[in-house]
Amino acid sequence: MDTLLKAKHWQIFLFAFGIPWLLMMVVMGFGFADFFSMMKANPDPEDMAIVMSDFISKITVGILPLALLSAIVNYGWLYAVNQRISPMAPDAYRPNTNLVSLSIGCIILFTFINAGLTAYMYSNGMEQFLSLGNNSGELSNMGSTFLIMYLGSLFTSLANFGLAIYVSYQLSRAVKGAELQRYLRTDDTIGPFFAFVFLFIGIWFIQPIVNKLHADGPGGGNNLDKSLILD
Repeated sequence: MDTLLKAKHWQIFLFAFGIPWLLMMVVMGFGFADFFSMMKANPDPEDMAIVMSDFISKITVGILPLALLSAIVNYGWLYAVNQRISPMAPDAYRPNTNLVSLSIGCIILFTFINAGLTAYMYSNGMEQFLSLGNNSGELSNMGSTFLIMYLGSLFTSLANFGLAIYVSYQLSRAVKGAELQRYLRTDDTIGPFFAFVFLFIGIWFIQPIVNKLHADGPGGGNNLDKSLILD
C-alpha cells in the first residue's frame, strides 16, 4: 500500500493506464485484423456467428490480464489514499473510510460483472440467435434473457458512475483538507474532484500532494498522529 503512495506520478500512470491501454490497443488491433480476414473467408451467417464468438473469446482472454493490472494499480491506489491519507484530514473533511473502501470494491465487482455480461451477449448470444431459426418461442425466451442481461449491464454501469462520483468527492475533500488544514472553499476542491474523476490526467496533479502528505504528514508536519485542528 505504501509503495503506491510513495511512487511517482509517472509510475502510477504507466502501470495503471499507459502500459495496459497501449497493449489493449495492440491486442484489439490484431484481433480485429484476424476477425475481418475470417469474416471475408467465411461469409455464411452461421459461420460469421462462430467467428464473432471466437473473436470475443480471444479478445477477452487477451485483455483480461491487462485490465486486471490496470485495476490493481488504479483501485489499489484509491484504496491506499483512502486508508492512509483520508485519516490525516480534519474531522469536517474526513470520510467514512469503510464506506469509501466498500464503494471502491463495488466498482471493481460491477466492472467485471459488466464485462462478463457484455462478452456473453456479443459472443454466445449472437451464435445462439442465429441458430434459432423461426422458432418464435425460443426466440422470445432468448429475447427475454438478452433484455435481462442488458438491464444488468446498464444497472452496473450507472451504479459505477454514481460510486465513482462519490469516491472522487470524498477523496478530493480529504486530500485537500489534509494538505491545507483549514476550511475549504469550493475552488479548493473542484480541481481535485475532476482530477479524481479523470484520474489518467489527474494523477499527475494529485500524486505529488499524496507523496508529500505520506512523507511529511498533514499540513507538512512530521508527525502523522498530531491533532488536526481547522484554522
